[in-house]
Amino acid sequence: SPIPRQLSPIDTLLSTAFVLVSCLLGGVGPMIARAIAGPSPAEARALVPQARIVALVCAAALVLPVAWTEPLLRLAGQPESVARHAADYLAGASLSLLATPLTIVQRHVLGALRRPHVVTAAFAIAVPLNAGLDVVLARGLDGWVPRMGVFGVGVATSAISIAVTLAIGGWVR
Repeated sequence: SPIPRQLSPIDTLLSTAFVLVSCLLGGVGPMIARAIAGPSPAEARALVPQARIVALVCAAALVLPVAWTEPLLRLAGQPESVARHAADYLAGASLSLLATPLTIVQRHVLGALRRPHVVTAAFAIAVPLNAGLDVVLARGLDGWVPRMGVFGVGVATSAISIAVTLAIGGWVR
């Protein structure tokens, strides 16, 4: 079945959540940059695990409402089909909600280390891969991959988000 056009409230809710988490984690970049510029870059490296813990706490705050997506949207007056599609997408995309805050922290660390090109390259590769994987997982692939619909688009989002987090994380060590 086609994806309903009324998914915009979900976009707004998710965007708001990501902006709030990004703002919270946005303080990590300047903190790490100051530490790196200071007398002991080793101290800056010590901040990274702490920043990752903060990111995981933020991620947990994002993941918890995912289980309540469908009832919350119905309570907000959204049509049943919209609530169902949103819940299907978020069921697949929920792991990306764990990966994205970690990516934000790692992006700040790489910026402080004067290696922002790593992040740019990772996303330049990730965006077209995500688009292709969206199509394959949503529509299926001639008996090789089952048709997953909106859930498949969420799974693609999670897979690419985790891959970016791991790739960027390899440069942060």
